[in-house]
Amino acid sequence: MADQRLHGQRPPSEAIDRLGRFREGFNIRQRKQELFGGGEVLFKLPVTDYPELGVTGKELAMTENVASMFTDVDNSIEAWTQLTWAQVLPMVEEMLAAMEGYAGRLKRQPKKVREFPMFNEAKDKIEEFQVVLPMIQELSKASIRTRHWEQVLGMLHKVTESIDEWLLTVTFQELLDMQLHHHEEQIIEVTDMADKELKIENDKAETVAKWSVEEFEFKVWKDRGVLNITGYGAMIDELDEAVMIVQTMLTMKAVAPFREATQELLKSLSETADVIDRWLKVQTIGARSSRSSWAATLPSSCLKKPKCSSRWTKSSGSKWSARERPS
Repeated sequence: MADQRLHGQRPPSEAIDRLGRFREGFNIRQRKQELFGGGEVLFKLPVTDYPELGVTGKELAMTENVASMFTDVDNSIEAWTQLTWAQVLPMVEEMLAAMEGYAGRLKRQPKKVREFPMFNEAKDKIEEFQVVLPMIQELSKASIRTRHWEQVLGMLHKVTESIDEWLLTVTFQELLDMQLHHHEEQIIEVTDMADKELKIENDKAETVAKWSVEEFEFKVWKDRGVLNITGYGAMIDELDEAVMIVQTMLTMKAVAPFREATQELLKSLSETADVIDRWLKVQTIGARSSRSSWAATLPSSCLKKPKCSSRWTKSSGSKWSARERPS
């Protein structure tokens, strides 16, 4: 049988080489069959049947299909392994699609060829890449920072002086040699945490950006030279919500890289909310007073606190920005 004669337990490279020579010999015999058959028809002789040649042709085509799949897989991987990390990044989706296509071809192979060494080697490579490529995709996400690579290299016992410089020169083959698929669970944990850290980082940056430009409106109250906050309802609610959001951030494990900055942000927002709350209380007392000046109605405890009185009268113009809160 063609498959037995060609393969047995031969290495894939040798089997493919022998397959080419076998195809040449088979084509010669097939042409002779056609030539001899034509002569038999011409001289009205019984046409000789060669059933083994037909069977061999089917087996040869089946074997060539496996060899073609193996060659395609091998050539793709050979080309990819020469790429640097920077070159791999934009190609990950393409590589995943290619491996999905090869996996489909693998499943369509007949049972008779599944004992061939080249089939099993192609299968092993495809299965390995189906595990490795999603991990490469995870490590190529925007959420991955130098600190995450340090964790990955630490679990792989890889030492490098500069992660950034290493990423500029490391090849895909070097990453494969690290046996990433043997640490799949730990690496996925690192990348999942990186996603959570990125969300916290973005939420914190959004909160800082919003409250760095927010302003409270002030108007002079009854020509007495006293500034009152106006139109503050929605903004107070938003400020309280921002405080709760930042407090929630600080309860999360993923806040670790930004804990100090997040604590400072919470302190600033909380102080601003506290000052505005006290200002509004004093403002309410002043509005209810009809017998004396606003200052005379202030409780003694509040008069002792600069944030309730004199320090706020130094605000310039008729607006006070959240950025200008007292320290």
